[in-house]
Amino acid sequence: MDLGRLQEQIDIMCSGIMDLREDLNYFVKKEEREQCVARIMTGIEARFVKDIEKLVERKEQAVREKVDSLEFKYQSLQENVNQLHKNHAEQLESMEIQMTKTYYLSKEAHKKANYNE
Repeated sequence: MDLGRLQEQIDIMCSGIMDLREDLNYFVKKEEREQCVARIMTGIEARFVKDIEKLVERKEQAVREKVDSLEFKYQSLQENVNQLHKNHAEQLESMEIQMTKTYYLSKEAHKKANYNE
């Protein structure tokens, strides 16, 4: 009878060992799945970051182009304003010269008119 009991205990222990093996295989598989999911998520994250960087670069380039265009327009307007100031100054100077000539001519005319009287 001792032999039967011993055999029964051995069978129970073997069954327990088999259950442990299955559990161990399950944990290894679970760990492998976790690693696989982690690799996939890392890949997705890397692609996501790369896509965002591309979008940011495109937007940044568009903004740079707009800024460059605005700078060009500003320089053009500044040149136009400077040219208008220059023309205005020349016209004022010309008008002052003309007024001075007119003043002296009218003074001369007034003198001659007084002389003739």
